[in-house]
Amino acid sequence: VTPQENTTNVMFLLYVPKRGKEKIQGVTIQFGGMFGLFYLETIFQKETEIIVLPEPQRVSLPWTMKQKILQDFISVISIPVRGRGTDFLSLKDFEFGDELRHIHWRASAKFQKLISKEFEEPKQLRFLIVVDASLYMAGPKLEFALSSAVELATILRRSTHSFSILVHGDDTLAFIKPGNSMKALRSIEIALSSVKPSGTAFNFKTLRDYMQTHKLIDTVVILISDIEAPPKSIREGVIYLAPITNFFFFFGLSTTGFGTLAYSRLREKAYTRIEDVYYRRYFIEPVLESKYWRRAAEYQRVVSSAKRHFHYVKSYETNILLELSELLKYMSKGKRRVSSGLRRARFASFSTNPNETTLEDLFKEEQKGKALKLKKYTSKAQSLK
Repeated sequence: VTPQENTTNVMFLLYVPKRGKEKIQGVTIQFGGMFGLFYLETIFQKETEIIVLPEPQRVSLPWTMKQKILQDFISVISIPVRGRGTDFLSLKDFEFGDELRHIHWRASAKFQKLISKEFEEPKQLRFLIVVDASLYMAGPKLEFALSSAVELATILRRSTHSFSILVHGDDTLAFIKPGNSMKALRSIEIALSSVKPSGTAFNFKTLRDYMQTHKLIDTVVILISDIEAPPKSIREGVIYLAPITNFFFFFGLSTTGFGTLAYSRLREKAYTRIEDVYYRRYFIEPVLESKYWRRAAEYQRVVSSAKRHFHYVKSYETNILLELSELLKYMSKGKRRVSSGLRRARFASFSTNPNETTLEDLFKEEQKGKALKLKKYTSKAQSLK
């Protein structure tokens, strides 16, 4: 019998509680005999270290859809530049020095003069993905922000545009500038696996100082943060970064969707009284959700006042590219601005007409379906008493 025939591959699943480096102290393997009468036990005492990478996005998208979202995003934020390219831009009068192969013969016959075609010169953009790693982001929000950075890096790595990732809290924690090789994505995941929250709140001043020092100006900044900071400080920070950024996109993560209410359904087993469950679900949670909807509306107002863009991410069960696609629906391709009509229909703080639909109206309509359950809860609580 050859040694290869006695080789057995054993696979087992590990449940690791947190991201980062973990050590496996030892593994015990038991081989059972017939009817469980005999068994052989082997203990492997060798210590092994593993690296737990950031969790991938819970909603996976096909690659063609990712490319389509990126192309739409680039077409919105890029400014056309006339030059030697392949993408058609416009028509113009034929001038001395234009190539004869660029003459548009149909337009020339229509206007009875030579018309030449203009092309758009491809422009390489610089992206800066900023992850808020302050203490406010500790928990599921930070994990989603890191996985979103990896998702954005996956699609940008296959494009002609350059990008870098900056993990920032009160000060800069990590700066990653990967290349375009096949190992670049894995190096990003390994670098982000050791990120820990630091600093009380996100500091825009130290972020600007770091960007100026490392020549990260004139970039497209994508900030993934939350909406816990006062809106006034956010407005000052966005204005502070405005002179050194071409575009600024703020993705605010919902605290109720990622923290306070995300695990409320799992905690219901700890409640022994049914009235406690109903009171928390139909009285406490709606109040918190309404509070953060108003906070998101205030963030939208202050960020848009600086001519920047804000989007509210409501839950963990999404993909950052889907949220980016949702944001693009409210941006005009022609004038490079957010559509005011859609903004007023979506955010309550922009509403000046009392008959106009606001976030509060949408929230009240959402709660109408729970009104009957509230009545049932009241009658059931009285019967229990």
